Amino acid sequence: SNLKPAPRSQFAPLKDVKCGDSIIIPPMGQSPKDFGKYNKGSILLITEQMLELWDKMQGQQRITYRRVLSGPMGVGKSYLSYFLAARAYAEGWLILYISDAGVLDTEEEADSYMQVIERFLVMNKDVLTAAELEKLVCGYNGQWDIWSTAITPVFNILMQKKRKTLTVVDEHGMLFRSTIPVPAKFISLKPLMDLASWTDGNLGSHLILTGTAHAKYELEVMEPSYRCDYTTVVFVGPLSENDFLELLKNVTNLNPVDVEEIVKVTNRVPRELMQLDTFVQENSGLPVNEALSKFEIDRKGFFAEVAENYYKRIKEDHFSRERFFHGLAQAFLYGSGNGNFKWDFLDLGLLYRFKRDGSTLFLPLCNATQKALLELFKLMPMPENLMRRLKANNINGDDFE
Repeated sequence: SNLKPAPRSQFAPLKDVKCGDSIIIPPMGQSPKDFGKYNKGSILLITEQMLELWDKMQGQQRITYRRVLSGPMGVGKSYLSYFLAARAYAEGWLILYISDAGVLDTEEEADSYMQVIERFLVMNKDVLTAAELEKLVCGYNGQWDIWSTAITPVFNILMQKKRKTLTVVDEHGMLFRSTIPVPAKFISLKPLMDLASWTDGNLGSHLILTGTAHAKYELEVMEPSYRCDYTTVVFVGPLSENDFLELLKNVTNLNPVDVEEIVKVTNRVPRELMQLDTFVQENSGLPVNEALSKFEIDRKGFFAEVAENYYKRIKEDHFSRERFFHGLAQAFLYGSGNGNFKWDFLDLGLLYRFKRDGSTLFLPLCNATQKALLELFKLMPMPENLMRRLKANNINGDDFE
């Protein structure tokens, strides 16, 4: 199978990694989208958040471990989940790793289920017990296809108390592109949508869901009890200062540039750094500082087009338009955590979220994003209800904070 990973023994060095290490990941049979695009080979930078999540995962659990990694494109969510899968594989855990949930969105139920079954078997055939193997084939008698009898036992094995297991689904939002989500269409995939399926008694079970265009799941599909839970949703944003300095060592075209200038342009976002490095290389005739300025102008233009296209889609809808205006005002003018954005705007990847003092705050992804959004905000007409209140002198302090 093309999905077959390297032997677990080759992953042993992952057991001893430290924050800031750059390590080559042996073949996992799958890898995150664009993995290795900006560097040579399968090199992974070990970040603080990777080790923080792993330390919590491997500890004793009082309830089943469920985490939804949330953040805009380019901050490293896929690399984070990839590390967790590789580390658990090295430790001998039972693993289901799906790097692109889009493979489950098929016409036929059988094709979707076989994508799960094959990945589970190739990653775990060396550690499955005789009893677990028997569960997988107990309903197979030659009259029915294996996909119809093995899919439920796969999830039953992953949802257990005695052994540690990890299920990682990346590009998870791909399951919710249609009116009927894939796990609703193919009912045996319900555990990939319904967090409550992973009952709290299964203390060995660990579930990680993440991906681009994921806010629809987080804000509309995920059960409200988990949506409001402070621990289930883990926000992934720009790198810490130390992690970013380590990542800088992997770029080759920014050496003469002051680190503070790079941070100002990229906001320590990995994708922005790698694109900046490529931009400087492709514009080698420009002085580096001039290239930085031009890069930021180009990125502002890109983000502005994304934001303007979104506004064009919603501006005829009175409710959506006012909600968007107030969301931007709350997030950028008032410094409030109550930016009430719809999932489709969050999926554009212009903002990231973080938690502070029990509140959720919104911030622009980088400097170019902030400039693009503020420019759009200035051009937006003031909502009618606020105009009426201004005329009637019926406003409160928050409106001018």
